[in-house]
Amino acid sequence: MSINLASSTFAKFIEATLLSESSELARKWLDALRARLPERSERIFPDETLLNHVPLLLRRISETLTSGLDITQDDFVRQEMRALADLRRSQGYDIEELVQEFDLLGGIVAERVEELCAQYTGETPPLEVLAVVRQMQRALDSLTRLIMRAFRRGVTSEQLDRAAVLNSVGRTVAHELRNRLHTSLLLLESYREQAVDGDSVLLDRLGNSLRRIENVVSDVFAVAVMQGRADPDGGGRRPLDEVLGELVDELREFAGEERVELRLQADLPRFVVDASRLQLVLMNLLGNAIKYSDPTKSGSWVAISVEPTEVPRRWNVLVRDNGIGIKAGEQSRIFDRNVRGSGIGSRDGQGLGLALAQEAAIQLGSALTVSSREGEGSTFCFALNEPARSLD
Repeated sequence: MSINLASSTFAKFIEATLLSESSELARKWLDALRARLPERSERIFPDETLLNHVPLLLRRISETLTSGLDITQDDFVRQEMRALADLRRSQGYDIEELVQEFDLLGGIVAERVEELCAQYTGETPPLEVLAVVRQMQRALDSLTRLIMRAFRRGVTSEQLDRAAVLNSVGRTVAHELRNRLHTSLLLLESYREQAVDGDSVLLDRLGNSLRRIENVVSDVFAVAVMQGRADPDGGGRRPLDEVLGELVDELREFAGEERVELRLQADLPRFVVDASRLQLVLMNLLGNAIKYSDPTKSGSWVAISVEPTEVPRRWNVLVRDNGIGIKAGEQSRIFDRNVRGSGIGSRDGQGLGLALAQEAAIQLGSALTVSSREGEGSTFCFALNEPARSLD
């Protein structure tokens, strides 16, 4: 049974008293915090900050008694809670400590409401008293939820800032290192043409070492991006056809050197995707398919296609190749970290690529799967969800 407190004399009495005592209740809370943390007094609210925020919040809570408004929809309250969450986070507090503090505030207010109920001399139906207590409890619980939400949002914002810096620095460092490694490999090949018989073995070892370093750079960069990113939208949402087109263009020279034809489906669906995570998945899949092509075949190829599934607005992304394939006994483990397939000769890596690709695919909404036959080739598949609004 719902009780309308808008015309309740009792509710108006409680509201008016709490409004007039808001600063006093805030001071009582501050004293309680000091009593709980005597050895860490520098981590409690400064008096001025407390008295600038908390009494105003208590007034807003009190006003909900007769208005019946939802405090979580109050823009002023949300703004104040963000300010308090930012302050406490800057002072080194975590979310659990913050919730405990607001539980303490709620207890102080609830205790005062009980005292006022006992002091009230007018006639009040029991259901009206119960409605007042419940309304105050709802408002106080909402305040705790708001401070938790504000604290988490602030933490996420800081993580995004750090991730943006990490992403930018990582890309720059990786680009510079890759350029220098590529130049070194080209110089090595030019020396190989002039090498005498005794130098060829040494040059082969040096070349393999440089390629190992190149793979390490790629793996470390991918780890940095994956660990540093907290944004569910990754590095921005971009059209699928743009992302795939850029990837193919970027890898075309590498594929040409390995005599591998890159094929991209012409009529791609039109919708936006999480560009960074999709690039991470496909860069690993395409790079592996090119590196592990079968030199015994006259025409090596890697094909990318995007096909509809039975689920509306859900698409399978497939990367197919006619490379050396993967042994049946190894297919269940290739997505584990530090696991590399056998039979890949001198092409070294850290075994992180497919593990990172799997992690990124899961964050996109689907695990990577593989179907492969040794000597015939492999097909990797994962799914993308099309947003409600496509680009068409």
